[in-house]
Amino acid sequence: MAHKMNLHTNKPPIKSALSNKKVNTKGIKKKLEGPFFKGAQSQWMKYSFRKIKNKPLNSLLIPGTHNSFAKSLKSEKSPKKAKINKIFKGYPKKLIRLILSQWKETQTNGPVEQLMDGVRYFDLKICQDSSEFSKIRKLKICNSLYAGILEKSLQGLANFVKFVGKKEVLIINFREFTSVDEKSHQYLFNTLQSKFGKLLADSNKLSPKSKFKDFIRLNQRVIILYGNSDTVSNSKGLLWSSDVIRSPSFKVQDSISLYSKIKAQLAERSKTDEKLFITPAFITPNIQMIIKGLLSQPTCLQQQSSQVNPTIVNWISSNNLPISKMNVILLNHESKHLLSALIVKNLEH
Repeated sequence: MAHKMNLHTNKPPIKSALSNKKVNTKGIKKKLEGPFFKGAQSQWMKYSFRKIKNKPLNSLLIPGTHNSFAKSLKSEKSPKKAKINKIFKGYPKKLIRLILSQWKETQTNGPVEQLMDGVRYFDLKICQDSSEFSKIRKLKICNSLYAGILEKSLQGLANFVKFVGKKEVLIINFREFTSVDEKSHQYLFNTLQSKFGKLLADSNKLSPKSKFKDFIRLNQRVIILYGNSDTVSNSKGLLWSSDVIRSPSFKVQDSISLYSKIKAQLAERSKTDEKLFITPAFITPNIQMIIKGLLSQPTCLQQQSSQVNPTIVNWISSNNLPISKMNVILLNHESKHLLSALIVKNLEH
């Protein structure tokens, strides 16, 4: 029987239907938390191991976040000042900063909270702040405005994968760099080696088609995708080229268009695909949407995401989309409840 497709519902996925999935419950207090027992979602790969161990990494359904660390955009400085001033010509500077912070803050939760919710793919934009003299302070998270020092966020990921999620695999995609010079690239690579050490996955030994259990067996559980080819070439396999991922940009402003784009993208994916496959499951605000938000809802990206995210998860939960072809799902303003409905799909196939 064909599934009835609902493109507009704001109702979250039904938890009772998901809570019957069998997971390894040894040593876990038997109190349900979505599809997992309480506390297990923070280590969902560990508790799903028997089900996912023989699957290639690029066939798992992995929750990810878009512009993952762009949580708090309070800076008065911008790496794209000239472009922003041109777009918002005539607007007061304080209003411009307010608008940008409302529509460019893509996440509510910080790195550690995202990890505990089950996020395993992180999408980063990095900028070099030329006004800073310290190497640590130069490299910052950015999304039109600066969002904070990169190294602090990386430390949170390192602490998790070393001490909490010892059976979890993380994918960190340094997707875009702005004004980052060669010395800073080398400094960042050294920082990644220092923080993650032997946990860095070697692209000479592993690939997106490698089975999940191989990453665990080798204890190489942190994949670094890096958008600078020279640094990748000099990394001896510890940085992975962006060529190993397929990551389109939809840039749509409504859920119907988003559904059509996702469905078409998945239809094109081959069963023999050897790359990580990214599905951007979010709406991209344009200038018209932002200006409209000054007078009516949604007034910010978080509000807009709260309207569309349950719809996206319902598409996946109800199997309206071909789940077997999905890999990494990118969301704005993720939440634990929404991610649980995505993670549990790994237990069904």
